[in-house]
Amino acid sequence: MAQISAELLEKLQSAGEAQVQLIIRTTDDPGKYVTLLEERGIEVQQRYRLTNRLAVQGPADACLSLVSEPWVEAVEEDRPVHTWTA
Repeated sequence: MAQISAELLEKLQSAGEAQVQLIIRTTDDPGKYVTLLEERGIEVQQRYRLTNRLAVQGPADACLSLVSEPWVEAVEEDRPVHTWTA
């Protein structure tokens, strides 16, 4: 089972068809899984090949099914990144 925070797991379980944005860390080349994700109604927004990650958007219930996939190492919420400058 993939690493996922208890908070995110609960959110996915209760969100049903609501759209969520996630970062999926894969065990190998993330490009291999794009077609599989699209077949599940999950849109791949960005591929990060150097770190084996995909930024995805899709229904929470479809994304929840990724947690048990053997090629998924971790699932985290895709949140905005802010930088601080002095």
